[in-house]
Formats: sequence, structure tokens, C-alpha cells
Amino acid sequence: MKYLLPLILLSSCSLFKTKKLSSELDQSLQNICLSSRGKGRLQVGTSKYVFSYESVLDKEQARWMLALNFPLRPQESFTLDWSENGKTKLETSLEDKILKENKGVSPASVETFIQGLGGMIQEIIAIRDQRITLDKRDFKWKKDRNELKTINSAKNLKGEFKKLDPQGHFGLMQLSYLEPKKSFYKLDLVVRKCFEKN
Repeated sequence: MKYLLPLILLSSCSLFKTKKLSSELDQSLQNICLSSRGKGRLQVGTSKYVFSYESVLDKEQARWMLALNFPLRPQESFTLDWSENGKTKLETSLEDKILKENKGVSPASVETFIQGLGGMIQEIIAIRDQRITLDKRDFKWKKDRNELKTINSAKNLKGEFKKLDPQGHFGLMQLSYLEPKKSFYKLDLVVRKCFEKN
């Protein structure tokens, strides 16, 4: 019995081991799960919306799609498409939702937030596929222990990827925007199921 207890403790500790991020930034971007399902929250100033979501990265069709399901409301969508000559097109109904349901919100700030989300996702995909190098990016990336952080100072955008799970994927993805006039937007995605292999 006295030999069995240490063995049980050792095996249980190995079950909860978390993976470590690569010291190479382009490799650590592989830990961001772009095909997943989970829960999320959108904050627009003081208004907060919760939703479930599904996202899929379709490399063959050169598209990334995010579907947001708000309770008792129509589904909202966000699609990046780079199938034509590598130029990225962004289509979304999220911008309309924010403007309709929040009076006094600046359309320009909403546009910056939505475009910023698209730009960040586009950059992650492009670096992962080695279509652009780290020195040609719009966002400044840095690894902080087992987290990834990114910022685009010119557009007041900040992204954070946290809670690395045992499979090596980030369990929490956040993008926030704070403009000089104090417009504030934040999108949190909590990954419940990742469909990518790491």
C-alpha cells in the first residue's frame, strides 16, 4: 500500500499536464483553434450579449466562418474569404446587429472593431500557412509564459489567447478595442470543443 500511493499520485499528475507553447511565435500560432465550438460573450460598451458559436476553417475553399447563435434571435455570421487572388473579403451581419441594438454607437468604431477581428484572424491563418512572414505582419505578437498576446496600436486593438488545454489548444480567445473616445468592444470565445489536431 505504501508503494501504491506514490504511483497513483504520479499517474494522476501526468493526466493534468499542460502542454508548453513553442518558443517560436509562428509555431505557437498553431495552438489557436480556428475550427471549434463553444460559448462566447460580446460586450459593446455596457451592453453584454452571450451566445454559442461554431467556427470552421476551410482551407480548400479558402474561407473561415464564424456563426454566432444568440438566444431567441437570428444567427449572426462572420466570414473571411481569400479565394480570389489571395485578396481577403469580409462579410458579416454582426456590424448591423451592434448598430441596431446600441444607440449612440459610432459606425466608424464598429467598423474598426469588425475589420480588426478579420485582420487578426487573417494574419493568424496567413502566418500559419507561411503566406506571410512574422516581419510583415500588422499585429505585434509576443509569447508570455503559456499565453499569446497581440496588439495593433494604430487601430487600438488587442488580442489575448489563454488557458492552454492538455491537447495544446487555447481555451479562451479575446479581442478588444478601445478607441480614444472610449468606445469599447470585446469579443470572448470559450472553446468547448476543438476540431483541429495539434
